[in-house]
Amino acid sequence: MMRGWAFDVDFTVSLTSMWTVMALCAVLIAMPFWRICRKSGYPGSLGLLILIPPLGLALIYWLAFADWPGSPETGAEKREA
Repeated sequence: MMRGWAFDVDFTVSLTSMWTVMALCAVLIAMPFWRICRKSGYPGSLGLLILIPPLGLALIYWLAFADWPGSPETGAEKREA
């Protein structure tokens, strides 16, 4: 180990590994919500809100209770039937 360096090589490798794992987890979490938003008729990029904790929870509730523009029957058609 060289003295005088700001970062140790092992620390740099572990930090890089940590960021790689975090990025992989973010992709694995955001990808399904991107598809859910796109299939429900909303922009797919709206699914990226899942990565921001308070907005992600709000997105889940909003998708659960909103009338989806991409669905075959909307709330108004359900009430008339």
